[in-house]
Amino acid sequence: MEKNHIATSTLEERVLYFHSIPSDVVTTILEKIIITMVLLVSFSPGVSLAQTETPTDSSSLLEQEYSILKEQTQSFVEFIKDEREALREQQAAVFTHVEWFIAIAALVICAVLGFFGWKTLGNIDKSVQKHLGPSIANAVKEQSENIKQQIERELQSLERKITVIADHDDIPTFKSRELSIMERRGFKNIVVSDSPEDKSIEQAELVVYWYRSDKEGMADDVFRALVNRLSSHPNQPPLIVYTFDKAPRIVGDDKVALDSYVFHFIANMPLTLINSIFSTLNAFYPTHK
Repeated sequence: MEKNHIATSTLEERVLYFHSIPSDVVTTILEKIIITMVLLVSFSPGVSLAQTETPTDSSSLLEQEYSILKEQTQSFVEFIKDEREALREQQAAVFTHVEWFIAIAALVICAVLGFFGWKTLGNIDKSVQKHLGPSIANAVKEQSENIKQQIERELQSLERKITVIADHDDIPTFKSRELSIMERRGFKNIVVSDSPEDKSIEQAELVVYWYRSDKEGMADDVFRALVNRLSSHPNQPPLIVYTFDKAPRIVGDDKVALDSYVFHFIANMPLTLINSIFSTLNAFYPTHK
């Protein structure tokens, strides 16, 4: 396949092909070709024996022809070596120019990208400041307002007037446990009483009743009286029914009375009571500005 390609290729392709063959291989091949040609000429049938007068003359002729062919071969090998060296130098020069060109082009591209990159970053920053700056400022301002309102709402809840109604015997326990928690939490206006007719209820913004019926199903007259009073209250403050510690389920007439008052909530644990007070005051009363 390679021989056919060489036979059909152009002169330039042949030269390039022979350039790729090592010089020592070329020399060996040419020497073999020369010897073969000499032998063919010497022993060719068309050559008359009369032309070769003596063995000495024949050997001398062969040596001359061999010497001439060897010189030609050596000249051809030197020519190939020179051509290969020139081609290598030319390729090296081309590669050097290409490397310089690539390096210069890379520097130019980096400089351009750097310039436009910094310019783009600057434009982006200005665009953000122009278009998003007001939005961010408004969002921060709105969030600040929300936080401020939450703080104001909690402070106002701590200032609300709360009345706690409990059995006379349970008031000391309530003051030592639940009331101390409420005061540590920050509530300031708390009145604890055993009477549903206490005057503080008129100004109360939240009422807590500690429901402590001893027997399930037994009606709590104090509880029903308190519900009736709140139902006729002009502001109808929210009612939290506290059922912690031995409190049965609210049933019977007490359940009917409780269901008749819409603004009520049931808390069965001390922490539930504290959370219920906060959530009820925040939900029921608006924030005053």
